[in-house]
Amino acid sequence: MNSQNAKDVKKLIFTSGASFTGTTMLGLILANQPKGFAAGEVYSIFKRSKYPTLPSHLSNNKLWQQLHANEPKDLYPTLFKHYNVVTDSSKYIRWITKISKYIKDDYQIYHILTYKDPLNAYHSFFNRRHKDFKRFYRMYSTYYKTYKQRFNIKAWLKWEDFLLKPSAEIKFLCDLLNIKYKKRKEHYWLNKDLCHVRGASKVSKVIDGRLKPKVYKQINWNPKFNISEAEKMIADHDWSFLGE
Repeated sequence: MNSQNAKDVKKLIFTSGASFTGTTMLGLILANQPKGFAAGEVYSIFKRSKYPTLPSHLSNNKLWQQLHANEPKDLYPTLFKHYNVVTDSSKYIRWITKISKYIKDDYQIYHILTYKDPLNAYHSFFNRRHKDFKRFYRMYSTYYKTYKQRFNIKAWLKWEDFLLKPSAEIKFLCDLLNIKYKKRKEHYWLNKDLCHVRGASKVSKVIDGRLKPKVYKQINWNPKFNISEAEKMIADHDWSFLGE
């Protein structure tokens, strides 16, 4: 298969990782190309008891209406009728395990895992009222250990590396996945044709390109977050489960 044909192969890319590690943003960036679809945390549209209707910004979108009406097994076949690259940022292992049963052999599957430096990761949890370090470590370590056991990981993306050199990190992933890279691909908010996503955080959600995320924002430490104490707790724990 030549390079051009390889780029035309339909690809399903799971951008996964613990909460607050940029999974949805990465999905948007990788899907920022012709015939690219960023599904976001698409698992949520099948939780109909909790989300009986689509959110207002998707309610008039015919494709999302169809996805919402269908069963999970029809999700990817429906999307691949229209797109060549689909990213799923649902990240929940139970969902990915379940939906994998319906994946066809006629398109390629990739898993990209995102993660943060332990100090930054704990700070993100702390800011969202998850202040118990033991609980944070248990959730963080269990997630990555389980994911590594169940799925073949194509690549890891460290959030801090992305912030330092976003273009280089995205180009590396594009080359690895054999998808098209273009200058400023990471500026997905400029692409008004990029499909709507569901489940994105405030920093990542794009509806019509008007909301520019703070991609390069430096960390603003919570004044209640004791960095020295956190560093000591981190030093006392094993983090070898992160990265390749």
